[in-house]
Parts: sequence; C-alpha cells; structure tokens
Amino acid sequence: MSRIACLRIPKFQIAVHQKREPELKKKAFVLLADGQKPTDKVNLSRARIFMCSDSASKKYIVAGMKWTEARATCANLTWRQCDLKSYREAQAVVINELIVCSPRVSARQPGIFILDADGLQRLGGEGKLCRDLLKLVSKLGYTNGQIGIADSAFAAMVASRSKNRWHIVPSGKDLEFLKPLSIEHLTLDFDLQEMFVDLGIKSMGHLAQIPAESVAERFGQDAVTAQQLVLGLDKAQPSVPVREKEFKAYVEIDGPIESLNQTIFLFKSMLDHLQRQLQNEGYCAEELLIQFFNDDQLFYDRPVRLVRPSNNAKFLLEVLRLTIEAHPLKREFTSIKLHITRFCKETFQQAQVEVNHDAVVNNSDQQTHLLQKFLTRLGENSLVRPVANDQHAPEVSGVWVPVFSPNQASGRTVLNLDNSAAKNSVVVDIDYIKDKTGLRGLTAGLVLKQLPNAVPVFVEFNSGAPQAIAYQGRWHHILKITSAECLSGLWWDEPFRKSYHVALIEPKYDPGSCMLVLLVHDHLQKLWSIEGIFD
Repeated sequence: MSRIACLRIPKFQIAVHQKREPELKKKAFVLLADGQKPTDKVNLSRARIFMCSDSASKKYIVAGMKWTEARATCANLTWRQCDLKSYREAQAVVINELIVCSPRVSARQPGIFILDADGLQRLGGEGKLCRDLLKLVSKLGYTNGQIGIADSAFAAMVASRSKNRWHIVPSGKDLEFLKPLSIEHLTLDFDLQEMFVDLGIKSMGHLAQIPAESVAERFGQDAVTAQQLVLGLDKAQPSVPVREKEFKAYVEIDGPIESLNQTIFLFKSMLDHLQRQLQNEGYCAEELLIQFFNDDQLFYDRPVRLVRPSNNAKFLLEVLRLTIEAHPLKREFTSIKLHITRFCKETFQQAQVEVNHDAVVNNSDQQTHLLQKFLTRLGENSLVRPVANDQHAPEVSGVWVPVFSPNQASGRTVLNLDNSAAKNSVVVDIDYIKDKTGLRGLTAGLVLKQLPNAVPVFVEFNSGAPQAIAYQGRWHHILKITSAECLSGLWWDEPFRKSYHVALIEPKYDPGSCMLVLLVHDHLQKLWSIEGIFD
C-alpha cells in the first residue's frame, strides 16, 4: 500500500506577494478577482475580493466581498492584482526544492503539493519527512506550512487541514479517519451538497455507507467520484517533475574588470551561447536579467525588457550596451550572470497588429531598434502620446499615456495603441446629447427654477453611474440623465469644481409622477445636491 504526503501552504498567493514585497506582511491587503483594479472607475463597483491576508481578515474582510465594502471597513486597505504567472513560477521553485525530500512531486492547486512518502522506514520515518519538509519551506520563505500523510492523496489533503503542523493517518485507516468529517471537504456542486444535507448525509461516513448503484442512480457521476475518494479510490499520484527550461550564462573572471569594452566582449560570448540555445529550442527572449558580482557579492541587478521578442545576439548585445551606458557600473566586477527570465516560442510569421485610426505603426527592425534605444536609455514610460480627457480645468484637458506598457497578465511589454492605459480619463463625447436625448434634449421648452438653497441628496450608483437619489425623504429612480457638464475655476479667489447633470427622476412608490431636476456634484465638497427644478 502506497503512502502519500500532502504539503499545504495556506493562502499561497498571499504568501507569494509577501515574499516578493516584505513590507506587505505588516499591512492589511487583498487580492482582487478577475483582474479587476479599483483604479478602473468602470469596474470599481464590481471588483470583488479573491483572497485576503490575515491582517485583513482581522479587519472583518472576507473573500467575495466587494472592493468598495472592504474599503469602507478598512480605509488603509492595500490591494494587489492576481498574478497567475508569478504563482506558477513560485510553485515550480517549490517543486524543484521538494525533490530533495521525495523523487516524485506534483502540484494539485496553488500551494498544495503531493509527494511520494513510501518506503521511509529506514530514513527516519514519516515524522522526519514532516520535519524536513517544514524546515525546507521555511527556508524558501513560507513559514506556515502544514502536512498530512495518508494512503491516498485525498485523505492526505484533508489531513493537512489539521490544526497541528502535521497529521499522520496510520496505514489502512483512511476511511476511519474520514468517516466523522463533514462532506464540505469534498469539492461538490453547491446544489448537490445542499441535497445531501437535506437528506441527512452530512458526513463522509454517511456517504460511504450508501450503495454505489444508488449513488449513481440518484445523484449522478459527481457523487460517485466523491464517494470513491472517501473509500480511498483516488487515482491522483505524485509524478516525477519535469524541470523547466532555463537559459542562463555565467562568466567568472580571474581579475577585476571595469572597462566597458571588455564588458561588451564578455556579453558577446555569453549571448552567442544563449542564441544557440534559444534557436535550437525554438524560443525568443522577452526579458533579460543582468547581474554583476564582486567576490560573490551582488552589486548590480537590472532587468531589461525587450520591445519585441528576439533571439538575435547582435540586437541583444546592443540592448545590453545601451543599458550599461545608461546605468554605468560604479565598481569593478569579477563575474557576470546573464539570465533570460522570460521567453516565448519563436514565430515564423509576422504577428497581426491592430492599429487605430490615429496611429500608424511601422513594425520594421529599424524602428524596433530605435524604440528599444529610447526605452533602454530613458525608461519604460519615456515614450508617451496624448489622449483627450474631459476634465474641469484646461490644464488637465488631456493626458499623456505611455506608448509601451507592461502587460499584467503575461508580464510582457506591449505596444499600447488603444486607450487601455487611459481608462481613468473621461473621453470627450461631443455627440452625447444628440445620440442619447435627440436634438431637442430633455429640457426642450422647459424653464429652470433655481432653488434658493441647494438641497443635499444621497446618490446610489450602478456601474459607476447614478441610479437613484434620496430627495425630500423619498427614493427616486433616475430614468434618464445627461452627461456631466463640468465647470471649474476661481470666483472671487474661491475655487470651485462642479459637474452638472439634468436628470429625469420618478418616486419609487409613486410611479408616473416624474420630475426634471438639475443634479449637481461638488467635487471639492464631495457633495451631491439638487440646485433647480425644470417646469
């Protein structure tokens, strides 16, 4: 009978970010689901929490909560976006280290690893394996690991949820261990789990007692699979990990060097070697990492992103030369390490580039080299283009958007030809009234009666737009509303910034009695009010 160990690193995604940014350990921060950013006004009301740190949990923030609700609960809450590529890379690093403890290791989910724990009687037993695993992951920067050992992968995963640092299920006792535990440990569909609870099937022991034929006939294949897991029929087994490809070059020099020409000569020999590796494997470099050492002490560490993937040694050498010229070395070095941190499959056809009406792209090698020179010398955000922005003052009526920006999902530097980098800007729409309300508009033939004093109102939003207001003690639905007319400036040395809307409102409990009002948002006072009524 085989033995399987499960190493669980709770909130692995959180731990990856804390390891990358140690200052996050002292902060309450959350991960946002579905790539939604709270800085994107369109998604602000829809962004939800995917996972929260322990500090955030103490502030009563839970997964699934809206970002706006979380910020209302904890004002100094910090967010990070889910980075699936970083999580996969972190898992690969952990797997490569776990090979020391077991030759067969697999990752099931982020932060969950199963290992072959068979035949350890003469190597100190399963207890020693648990201690070695916890010591190893602690060195990797993960201090809250938990371990479970059982005959099947499922039982080991359940055992790893124990309150203790490790839990070892005796051989042949998996079913006895699982019987009293809740069916919540099974990844069942919500409706199926509710059905089990209604029928009194609340523990895995209850499910194991039902004949397999009855389970298949009444509940379907998902229930059969769950029952087999309880009975120890889990086909999941750890496997021999496949080591990921690495493209690295390392040169150690007899004596210290500080000459740029000698440095470029060393880079050339390293890139010639890496070019052969890349071309043989059919890959192109997307990002380089150069590191300089002096007697094993790292003193220069700089990533270099490429405008376009390439495996041309001449082009890569020019990029590295420009990098050293823009950021000169401050001391002598005795060794260099060149690492291709990101790479992709080489394509033998020109990629399709979508171009908008306001931009023209020349995808030639000459322009690519020229752009790379600008980015290498001046930084990633050095090349910008103007985008119209409807704001309150002339000095902010336009924004500058980087031409190249890093893609959060893939980590690549991409050509930014659309307005994706300027989502926070409000693009001028001169045809709004014509398209939305017709040429006559909402107020055709009506006279604005301005109120002596503005009446403050509460405003309810939906997808970033006003949906309802509380006016004179009653809630009113907003049936139609115009785009904002923004006014700002200095009046008798008193600054003001206001947005004016014409809104058609209807009482919630008195349909039919509509009213047209002038709805105003004071940005300085952060106040909504009604300043007039059309009659």
